[in-house]
Amino acid sequence: MSDALILEPASTLSLDVEKVRDFIETCLTHHGALLSLKDLSDQFKMLELSQLAARAFSSDMDRIAGLVSDARVGIAGLDIPVVYNNDATRDAISGALVAMSLSQHIMPSILDNHNNTPFTMFNASNESNEALNRAGLMNISPTDILDFHSDGSIENQILSVPDYIAIYNIFINYAKRGNFYWVPTLSMPSFHDHVQSIGYHQEYLFELTPAVYGDKSMDIRSIAARRAKTSIFRQRDNHIVTFMNGTFLGRDSNGVVVKTDLLKRFQSDISNNSFRYVIKQQSRRMLFLNNANGFHARDIFEEPLEGYSTTRSYLRSVSKSAQIVGEIVEI
Repeated sequence: MSDALILEPASTLSLDVEKVRDFIETCLTHHGALLSLKDLSDQFKMLELSQLAARAFSSDMDRIAGLVSDARVGIAGLDIPVVYNNDATRDAISGALVAMSLSQHIMPSILDNHNNTPFTMFNASNESNEALNRAGLMNISPTDILDFHSDGSIENQILSVPDYIAIYNIFINYAKRGNFYWVPTLSMPSFHDHVQSIGYHQEYLFELTPAVYGDKSMDIRSIAARRAKTSIFRQRDNHIVTFMNGTFLGRDSNGVVVKTDLLKRFQSDISNNSFRYVIKQQSRRMLFLNNANGFHARDIFEEPLEGYSTTRSYLRSVSKSAQIVGEIVEI
């Protein structure tokens, strides 16, 4: 890490609690019953809620959209206030519903393969972390270190870099939650040097982070390992989209993987960049990221709170708008 590291606090907005309460009671409740997250699989209902949220929180949404679309910034936080102090379950569900209504206005998202919702829900526990470790899957659980990377999406064996991603922490049951970090591509003085050395549209092989399928007993039912042949840099309009995810294997030359240290130097320069945005990781906070124009990382979570079986629950959304960079290949 650079000795002259500049940590710039990312802009964070907090919604007005009475506006949120009114939105929940008016738009997210039907005949006195709160909608469920599963109800968001109804695309017409999701569209309606996103339009209602855009009107109810117009100034906040304009501010978030402006920050995230600006490639020089590319990150913004949004805090959803507690509304129902005496009903933790209702409060958690309503907060997530508000977050998804807002995110789908800013970045309409691809649908989860299993639930048909515009987000995927992740739950972690000490038991699930141990199961992942037993299976030899590192850098997946909340207590593993995540290096700087960009996110990818896969549809019909095509690999893309989504323009935007959103992460909403329903809750984080750790005493030490640390920070989330963001390095805009435009803040890297050496970026174009790496583009020249690695090359536009040059195909490389990556071992992608496995997709893990489990059950309620925390056992690993199956592991879907994937390998991708993809370019690292793609020119798009007036900027360069970067794929940076998984384990770099090197260049594919006539079926032979040729290892190279080019990407390691690039990854090192991202980690040691003199500038990054920083924002605290906390419950009920949503992060919006300009995934096509930067790289993100986070601190590990430490000291799980006693009395909670689930250590973290969060929703992740990936924008429909994306840049195709490669394809999934057989291992």
